[in-house]
Amino acid sequence: MAYKNTPNMVCMHMKSEMTHVSRNRGIDVVRVLMTLLVIFHHAAIGYGGSGGWFWREQPNASSSLLVMFNAINQSYFMGVFFLLAGYYTPKSYVRKGTAKFLMDRLLRLGLPLLTFFFILYPFTVAIAQAGQGRPLIKLWWDLIIAGKFGPGPLWFAIALLIFAMCYAIWQTCRRRAGWSAVSVDARFGVDRLGPWPALVHRTTGHAGR
Repeated sequence: MAYKNTPNMVCMHMKSEMTHVSRNRGIDVVRVLMTLLVIFHHAAIGYGGSGGWFWREQPNASSSLLVMFNAINQSYFMGVFFLLAGYYTPKSYVRKGTAKFLMDRLLRLGLPLLTFFFILYPFTVAIAQAGQGRPLIKLWWDLIIAGKFGPGPLWFAIALLIFAMCYAIWQTCRRRAGWSAVSVDARFGVDRLGPWPALVHRTTGHAGR
């Protein structure tokens, strides 16, 4: 009788292979560098760069240098974050299963999003406007009463939640349809990302440790 790989059997094999996978320090370095770049990017907006932000020391787009800095960043840095999130999503889904995967995303993305949306967004606006002489706490409360809420920079958390739910729905439909599972590494392996994670890994002095 011929051996048949069912989706569940392949997933079990993939889970066993992922148990002792070590971290890719090169990718960790990329994530740290991109996070720092996000901080510098938004700080630049307040001092003459281009973009929307809560507070400005200089008028919007008043510094050509910072405008160029923001424009170059916008062309790639959030794309890198989404690329990394997509790279780790299949492995996380296989390891945790649908329910735990979605619950984990809701806790890690949904709770920070709700906290910022209803509490920290109006508080940040209040801080930016407190320099006009109004009491900070009263201004904050007035903004909450007025319903001045928003995702602010956590718009990306909304996008990641949508992508995660779409991925879980797609995997569930594929499993129920009886489609054979394909190795995560075959679809989303480091080789598909090109040489840059390994290059960063080497240049930061972590290779071989």
